[in-house]
Amino acid sequence: MNARRRVALAVAMASTLSLAAIDAPVSADLDPASPSAAPLTNEEVVRMVASGAEEREILEAIRTRPEAFDLADDMVDELKLAGVSAVIVAAMGRRHAASAPAAPAPDRPTRGRTPIVLTLNAGAAAPRTIRVPKWADEDAKARLRLPKENEQREVLDLAVFLACTSSEHIPDLWRSKTPLGRDMISVPRHEMLAFVAGDTPAGKTPQLALPARIEAEVDADDPHDLVLGIAARIGDRWLQLAVGGLTKVTIGAGQKPLRGRIERTGRAFDFKVELTAQR
Repeated sequence: MNARRRVALAVAMASTLSLAAIDAPVSADLDPASPSAAPLTNEEVVRMVASGAEEREILEAIRTRPEAFDLADDMVDELKLAGVSAVIVAAMGRRHAASAPAAPAPDRPTRGRTPIVLTLNAGAAAPRTIRVPKWADEDAKARLRLPKENEQREVLDLAVFLACTSSEHIPDLWRSKTPLGRDMISVPRHEMLAFVAGDTPAGKTPQLALPARIEAEVDADDPHDLVLGIAARIGDRWLQLAVGGLTKVTIGAGQKPLRGRIERTGRAFDFKVELTAQR
């Protein structure tokens, strides 16, 4: 049974047994003072919360017991949905970090960084400015899973971005290191290389003057899975609208600039994005 199913099961069990558990004595395997206490898990924390244990008791258990927490981004979201407070989640994070083993020595020398250049919408016929309506339409609402409330579907700005989705280049806690980290729908794990927003004035139609070129840095001589994309800030989140990509691109000294092209299709929030390498 995976961790997500176990957390869900823990919530169901705790909600069924909560009345009895509130008055029941703490068992030995939940007692922080017990010398044989088993490692504390996400599921146990959820059970303790759901059974009405006081926050100070849960924090003490986290502080004193061995731990086996799963604190991946999606599991932290599950913990919060299960009613675990931010204070408890933060304590779990500190305990997990404190008990983490030292990082092993790298098995190969650290590579340097090298510049990467992308020319965007080159040519007289290519659009230099892209626009979308101020409010997301019904098609965009369905595709991006936006709230039904109209005021939460206001489009505030546009942005163009360049990212790398190669697994070996994705940083730890990647969602906290990218403007697209709150897009839980369509954005894959990535390292954000460049993000250029339009800075649309409040109340104005969202638009973005595309830069002639985008410059960034990547690990030298490593293959990269690169994506060029367009994003919209809708409500309080940046959401990906469209991407185009190149796989296994190696950027070396003297590399010719990559070429990108972004055009809107017939629908207001639909874009065609292409990313190509010059030969």
